Amino acid sequence: MNKVININLGGHPFTIDDDAYLQLDHYLQAVRRSFQHLEGKDEILADIEIRIAELLTTQLGSRQIVSNPDVGAVVKIMGKPEQFEDDTLDETDQQYSRTHEKEYTFRPGKKLFRDE
Repeated sequence: MNKVININLGGHPFTIDDDAYLQLDHYLQAVRRSFQHLEGKDEILADIEIRIAELLTTQLGSRQIVSNPDVGAVVKIMGKPEQFEDDTLDETDQQYSRTHEKEYTFRPGKKLFRDE
């Protein structure tokens, strides 16, 4: 007999197995750690929770209780938190290069002509 827990994930209620809950909680904590340095981390985490809730709803079908394989499939679809860090670093590098690209653009005030 397994213990079940009622949770609210992304605004959707779920009944989840205790082992699956621990796996999902561990995953969400790792995601939170990977986004802790960003400004809009709360909105990003809310969007991730909503997406996980959508995926779990499709995984369940007619069943009522979320189990370990369901959470494992969702984690596989969403990707590892380390991948989130790499994506955010790439985005911040691109934003940095875009803002500094404008600073170093050379624009002469006068044109030079050659007198043959």
